[in-house]
Amino acid sequence: MVPDQRVVWVVQENHMTFIQDQTEWVNTEIRFDIAATDGGTELTFTHVGLVPDYECYSACSPAWTFYITESLRDLVTTGVGQPSEFPGQIEAEAAAARG
Repeated sequence: MVPDQRVVWVVQENHMTFIQDQTEWVNTEIRFDIAATDGGTELTFTHVGLVPDYECYSACSPAWTFYITESLRDLVTTGVGQPSEFPGQIEAEAAAARG
């Protein structure tokens, strides 16, 4: 953590019900870069290590977009986020269950 600039989480375990390989995220970084702007604050989110070759990429990439641009924004601006509502989640889990 760099106060007022960056927060980084290193993923140590992975528990996703809709993928086979539970090591895909292990040792990847979830990074939040924070910068002051004239209008307030800019947040840049990067999941370092989440790549298109990963099984979860097609579900995880749009989920991150939803969580950051909608759920987190709502949490910050209204106090209420949407922590388990990402579009496609139910479909991804159902497809995984079918094999």
